[in-house]
Amino acid sequence: MPNKILTDEMLNAVGFATTPVTYEIERGAIRKFAQAIEDPNALFNDEQAARKTRFGGMIAPPTFGRMLGGIFLIWADVLSRILVAPEELPVGIITAMFGAPFFIWLMQRNGGGVNGGK
Repeated sequence: MPNKILTDEMLNAVGFATTPVTYEIERGAIRKFAQAIEDPNALFNDEQAARKTRFGGMIAPPTFGRMLGGIFLIWADVLSRILVAPEELPVGIITAMFGAPFFIWLMQRNGGGVNGGK
């Protein structure tokens, strides 16, 4: 029985090697976030100890990126409530207004395809 959910393009993208992306985040923000979630790992709290690891310095906890998404959603909700007050705009409209251009930018940056345009 053929798989109707996954397209051939999606199946070809499985296992495709990509180039790692690194974003610079201020160490103080990492340290404060690690303290807030009570994570004592030296990778998130101690620059000297973190330099001795394979990462060569402090890294953000895996939950840090999820927190940024949550903050975005909160601000999208706030905007949806105040833009047409006293009515309320569906939050999906606000997220789409920011998400669609961001997705288009990602696609252009990656060569136009889900697997780098290859």
